Amino acid sequence: MKSIFEPETYEETLQRLKTLQADSIAEWGVMSVGQAVKHMQGPIDQASGRLVINVPFFFSLIGPYYGQKYIKGADFENGAPTVPQYIVVNEPDFEKERILLIEKLTGLVDAGTARLERLRHPLFGNLTTQEWGHLQWKHLDHHLRQFGVQAKVLQQS
Repeated sequence: MKSIFEPETYEETLQRLKTLQADSIAEWGVMSVGQAVKHMQGPIDQASGRLVINVPFFFSLIGPYYGQKYIKGADFENGAPTVPQYIVVNEPDFEKERILLIEKLTGLVDAGTARLERLRHPLFGNLTTQEWGHLQWKHLDHHLRQFGVQAKVLQQS
């Protein structure tokens, strides 16, 4: 299970983020690339304690099912709904937001996983630090693929 806290996965993700261009076109969905790089900051802000997400009680009951579904390998669905706090309606400055995303991601990784051991995910419930790292990677990967920036395929010898 890939985790943003694994050095190789983190470095690969950084390189993929640096590959995005201001004129990258989405293969699905309605976000521009500028909106996507700002949107990708939401879960990082939440995990870092800069953003508090409150979900309706009903969603907190069904959320752990979906969390385990994604942890066990299911991809996020294209065009799936997101929490209101992650929705970007304006057109942000792509380069500024990409730099900020990289800084926030680096800050999360540099801070380590200790904070996450005590943090309950607002939708998915209690997670291990490995699961936190995997879901952070999975969200970034989902949107990088949305803009055609694929993960490196490792060659089997």
